[in-house]
Amino acid sequence: MNKLYNLLPKSLQDLAISIYGLRIRSQRFGSSYTSTLNSLNLSASLCEMQEIIKGHLLYSAYNVPFYNKAVSIPRLRQSNSLDQAISEFPIITKKDLLENESEFISMLYHGKKIKISTSGSTGTPLNIYVNRYSLGYNYAFFHAFLNSNGLDEFERSATFAGRLIVPVDKSSGPFHRINWPMRTMLMSSYHISPTSYRAYLNALKKWNPTFIDAYPSAIYELARIFKDKNVDPGLNLKGIVTSSETLKSYQREILEEVFSCPVFDYYGCAEQVALAIQSNRLRDRYLIPSQYSLVELMDEDDSPVRAGKVGKMVCTNVFNKVMPLIRYEIGDEAILSENYPDSNFAKYLVAVNGRVDDVILNDKGFRVGRLDPVFKGISGIKEAQIIQHKLDYIELKIVKNKSSVINENDLTEALKARVGSSMVIDITYCDRIPRNNAGKFRSVISKIK
Repeated sequence: MNKLYNLLPKSLQDLAISIYGLRIRSQRFGSSYTSTLNSLNLSASLCEMQEIIKGHLLYSAYNVPFYNKAVSIPRLRQSNSLDQAISEFPIITKKDLLENESEFISMLYHGKKIKISTSGSTGTPLNIYVNRYSLGYNYAFFHAFLNSNGLDEFERSATFAGRLIVPVDKSSGPFHRINWPMRTMLMSSYHISPTSYRAYLNALKKWNPTFIDAYPSAIYELARIFKDKNVDPGLNLKGIVTSSETLKSYQREILEEVFSCPVFDYYGCAEQVALAIQSNRLRDRYLIPSQYSLVELMDEDDSPVRAGKVGKMVCTNVFNKVMPLIRYEIGDEAILSENYPDSNFAKYLVAVNGRVDDVILNDKGFRVGRLDPVFKGISGIKEAQIIQHKLDYIELKIVKNKSSVINENDLTEALKARVGSSMVIDITYCDRIPRNNAGKFRSVISKIK
């Protein structure tokens, strides 16, 4: 499909993207989106949500095979609080989902469901199953987050993400395409450089977005070039929304200086198990809405951490009836600010310490970040790590699932589509990918100075 798309002129590529945009708009903004948005309260108390969440936990224990075997339903029914109820469920990991995928799907959903293939930000791609209701529910929260910061999803925006909208080997602009139904200009994250910034600036000025939605690494790279070149972008932005990567304080500082607008960070995930948002009122911490999820922060012994301490995020979805994930260890850490009253569930976070990867430098001088979309839809991978040893050489380490056969050709093509066709890529298989001295997994490592 990408090969055919790349052969089209820009106008037809805009059309193809817009047709896809119509489908996405239909999925996201249906009746559940509207009904959720009308009843949504980002600041709803845990007490208000207690009976609804407990009902969701009981639904999961009755109808999801994995929980039906692991949870005592009588004890769950007799629990007096959400903390007591949640303790009946075991903590699950990505390994559990990979090895027992069907066991986590509700027995009530053998029929039509929507599969979301995660890109695997920790090197482990997964399949998550939802329905139209949970998709709409999820995007209602994103819309409410934007509204709380004076932004509107249906106003003009510019998006810097991991989509391959322009072939990476293309050295001249334009480096954007238009998704008309979603009213967004999609901008390539793979072509930003000191020689291409003018094409980005001219496109942004012509489109005149009200806000930018971006990976921190991509929009920061553009802002850094503007600052180095002493260029004032002159955009009348209401704000910049960042997500999908850890936003660093120095990145926020440069972004707000260069673009003369506030930055709002948003933490979410394809598994739909956690949401942490910033707003104009809460710029120094993140709110976890109880209408969306429950988040426990735990130490290595699975005990709750105190305020100000770092803990692993153990997350519970409260609205996905197809594949409800209860006490799911997502692989990220956070610093606790404050719990909900009389509970071990986090209400505010100081920071989310998610993924921090190196970037790949290609022979055209482009800095390529956020490469985990390479693994999206590739089955059989348990873990993966990209290591750049030389400017033209990458090693791709893979841990396979049991006796799986990896489609190496698709994998290599997907990676070359992002880093350039001249890159030499070697795939090596191993039993385990080493962690760093802190025990952390890094999915992208560059040995290029």
